[in-house]
Amino acid sequence: FSHFAYLFHGMHPNYFHSAAVRAPCRRFFEAVAQRYRSHPALDGYYLCMEHPGDAPFRDWYEGYSRESVEDFRRFARERWPDLAAVNARWGTRFAAWGELAPPARDEASLRYLLDWLRFKVDAFEAFHQDFVRAVRRQDSVRLAMVYSTFGNDEWYRDHGCMTANGGTNPAYMPFYA
Repeated sequence: FSHFAYLFHGMHPNYFHSAAVRAPCRRFFEAVAQRYRSHPALDGYYLCMEHPGDAPFRDWYEGYSRESVEDFRRFARERWPDLAAVNARWGTRFAAWGELAPPARDEASLRYLLDWLRFKVDAFEAFHQDFVRAVRRQDSVRLAMVYSTFGNDEWYRDHGCMTANGGTNPAYMPFYA
């Protein structure tokens, strides 16, 4: 990302929640599609991003940047009516929304960990959808492909996109008809 290294939490990337990173990525994706859409060698566009998860066996934990924590608080506020509901769900004792933080690895309830993962997966999907929308604004003809989706196959199919992990049924794709 040119002049600015966006690395946090033990030098692991946290970019799905940062407007400072997502907005330039969208512009970049769109600029690439605009620049190359008419090139005879171009068959399509491919975004390969690995899973938005942690790899504890390598001491890799993602999503602890300031932006991610702030978005996680918003995520919780949108889903549960108050902190009492959050605390009951997660087995926590937060006294204020500003205390809410990502779960500690070894101390969190399964629900807390799963809600944290859902939050990260949603951001990961939004990043992929940013890519598809940016490409489609410039090129509605060529294949757009993303690696890894989490149950949102219809959205990708409806935008003329396929997934590399087999998530979108090729029967829906006009390229294979």
